[in-house]
Amino acid sequence: MRRTVVALALVSLFLSGIFSQGYSANEDAAYLAAMECLAKKGEVYFKFPLNADNVIGSRSRIERLTRCISIDNVKDDFVYAYANKTEFASFLKYGFEYEVLPHPGDMLQNPKMAKTAAKLATAWDAYPTYPAYVAMMDSFALKYPDKCRIIQIGTSSQGRKLLYAKITANVNQAAKKPRFMYTSSMHGDETTMYVTMLRLIDYLLSSYAANAYVKRLVDNVELWICPLENPDGTYRGGDNTVNGAVRYTSNNVDLNRHYPNFSAGRHPDGRTTYEPECQAVMNLLDTCQFVMSANFHGGSELLNYPYDTRAALHQDDAWMRYVYRKYADTVHAINAAYMTALNNGITNGYAWYQIFGSRMDYITWSKFGREVTIEASTLKLMTPSQLPNYWNWSYKSLLQLIEQCLFGINGTVVDSITKAPLKAKVFVQSHDGDSSFTVSKLPFGDYYRPIYTGTYAVDYSCPGCRTKTVSNIQVQNDRATMVNVELNCGIGINTFHDNSNTIKIAVTPCAQGVKISFNAVCTEAAIYDIHGGLVKQFPRRGSTEIVWDETGKKIANGYYIIKMLQGDRILTKGFIVAR
Repeated sequence: MRRTVVALALVSLFLSGIFSQGYSANEDAAYLAAMECLAKKGEVYFKFPLNADNVIGSRSRIERLTRCISIDNVKDDFVYAYANKTEFASFLKYGFEYEVLPHPGDMLQNPKMAKTAAKLATAWDAYPTYPAYVAMMDSFALKYPDKCRIIQIGTSSQGRKLLYAKITANVNQAAKKPRFMYTSSMHGDETTMYVTMLRLIDYLLSSYAANAYVKRLVDNVELWICPLENPDGTYRGGDNTVNGAVRYTSNNVDLNRHYPNFSAGRHPDGRTTYEPECQAVMNLLDTCQFVMSANFHGGSELLNYPYDTRAALHQDDAWMRYVYRKYADTVHAINAAYMTALNNGITNGYAWYQIFGSRMDYITWSKFGREVTIEASTLKLMTPSQLPNYWNWSYKSLLQLIEQCLFGINGTVVDSITKAPLKAKVFVQSHDGDSSFTVSKLPFGDYYRPIYTGTYAVDYSCPGCRTKTVSNIQVQNDRATMVNVELNCGIGINTFHDNSNTIKIAVTPCAQGVKISFNAVCTEAAIYDIHGGLVKQFPRRGSTEIVWDETGKKIANGYYIIKMLQGDRILTKGFIVAR
């Protein structure tokens, strides 16, 4: 009885908050149900009809509504959506009739929960408690220390760990490999792939010795897998149950409407700061350049490829349709009834319904990646006994998708004189546009350009270097074409490269920053970054030693070029700062 009184009091307070903003009290059952859900969970799940007579009218309504609520699906002339308190208040202004639906995170009253990692791994037919999840992630690194590291990229608003399993052969050594990322449960109540990603980690590690295909992937790809991207949403009901899971974060924010967007700006949802779950991923993306990635959701069964925001297709639309069609077709060979929504399992995001602030658009537009959103199951909070089925239907496709980042045009870009690796722009002529090009990454200068079968000419460019065009590059789907490139960098009338290695440079970390010593007395010196931008100018004096100090800031690791004036010659030399 006390709990009922408290709940009613909360609803009363919440209603008064809504009314104080000027909204009229609509006393019908739907309105009261929405208010109760908002007071209890911080979000409400509902549907409403499009009320449009044609496709253009439907599109116009969706484009307006997607800016104020989180649209989850558009199906059979109905829009399914979530909203927090502020979003729902905005929605009410449109005057739509609506129906409040049972929250997907409340569908399982007594979900099977595994309290230990060992118990979960025996059958994979239960959800782990939050402590069991953390213990299982840690156990992977303990059991396979040469192939797995568990990296905590941050914590959630409520202090839960944001964990990634980094998997590759010789995991503690840097190597020339493409990076691939899987993440699940950005929406906390969409949990089918939560357990499936844990199982994928286990499968990659435990099958390495006996499965040649798995060994090839782990040897040649740097994999990052996050089974639980929104732990506060998934464990809204407490650390020991997924029942009561919600879509949004503990601050009632939809993470997949929260990323910077090339059309709607840095804060497409109108907020002024980023949720820690989002900021942690953005920080990771600033550090690690992923060739391909996928984030898993629930509510339908299909692959949703870029863009979500605009009608104009991505330059690599043909490649995307080929790769994601192959994923769905591989599923269909196992279960013809699974992954068949819309275009038999694949769709362009905007063609389905428009959203702003998706992670897929952010990575694909701003981070040189190719991300896909995979709707893994119509039921969001999956019955635990059904979880093994989704693994059996999906695991071959999951492996094949990883393998795709090895294909296309790959190679390295280096300075032709110093052989130092370069961070260079790789631009496909008569094909690339917007931000569809890629860049080579340091410290090895390796690049990976997935692209559809064809013949291409590619420009390789780097500030301070002469652009080089390689023509007649032949590409076949599911094959790698290697193109290694050397760029002529820093060549000018009065510029001299030390090709004979007579200029000796030693870079030594010191208390003030970095000490650079060289055996040629120079009257001036300047340091440039990999893009040719001036980093530090040193005063005119005769010296064989300089100290590069950024006044309290840590000097970033990477490749730099020092230019020194000696008589009437400019001497250039590349060097690497690595701590």
